[in-house]
Amino acid sequence: MEAFQMERATIEITYDCTLKCRLCSNYSPYVPLDQRCYPLQVCTKVFDKFFQIITYVGIFTISGGEPLLHPNLFELLEHLQNYSLNIGEVQVVTNGTLVPSQKILEPLKQWGQKAFLIVDNYGAELSTKIKEIDMLLANENIRHTIRNYTISDPHCGGWVDFGPLTKQTQRSLELAEKLFAKCSVAQNLHFCFPIMGSEMWPCAPAKRRAQLGFEADPSEYIDLFDDSLTIEEQREKIRAIYRKKSLSACAYCTGLCEDSVRVVPGEQLTSEEMKYVRAGATCYADVLQMMQTTRNSGSKIEFEEE
Repeated sequence: MEAFQMERATIEITYDCTLKCRLCSNYSPYVPLDQRCYPLQVCTKVFDKFFQIITYVGIFTISGGEPLLHPNLFELLEHLQNYSLNIGEVQVVTNGTLVPSQKILEPLKQWGQKAFLIVDNYGAELSTKIKEIDMLLANENIRHTIRNYTISDPHCGGWVDFGPLTKQTQRSLELAEKLFAKCSVAQNLHFCFPIMGSEMWPCAPAKRRAQLGFEADPSEYIDLFDDSLTIEEQREKIRAIYRKKSLSACAYCTGLCEDSVRVVPGEQLTSEEMKYVRAGATCYADVLQMMQTTRNSGSKIEFEEE
């Protein structure tokens, strides 16, 4: 088979999480309950279809939500072993709240130096298992890093708020292209290609707009389960994404740029704010707007208990 390589891709196996971050880049708290976890059969099929198209990927990341909450993470890691020759590095991103079980560590150890865990530290009050995880991974000789997301000197200066992604912020194609030209996701990472269900998108904001139900440009994502396209046609769609000067989502996004305003990572939704999430807020800006509307009108919101 002709070689076809990618720098990186990320499979989001679940949006369930032990944290409820207001400005989660994957909008995990805002994903409806019935869309939060992808079954084992879907994820393994994604692996199979992905590696039919991609002969080698430099970094393949398993993410969430919190991936340690997925009930079949062990089986997923075992299935991924079928493609060990097709992957440069397997990353698992976790938030320092759960200690990986020995069952989960065994398939990771089989990857040897190819396995790499990124453990995000949001401070002692949230990431309560950091020291235990660090010690365990060191003892098991599993490569890992503790990524600092505390208030003091956070990684990359903190998080970036991409905004609601529902209102146009770049008013022209020229402005969208200027944003794209300085966005780190496009220029430095050469896209992170998050996989949501069967669909692989160039970046998280593009994926999120599709998740919200906005019509997507077919040229801007790959449906891995679309058997009407040949492998070469799927590859050409990926090549075309790499050649783009902007994406549709760029018109609605603030970008991940060096001059982007940074926010404190990991700030948690309060119990009151979570009521508005359950009432339909799709981002933190929605929560704030709904709260203000409620206070101004003196009405009560209706919400479903989680």
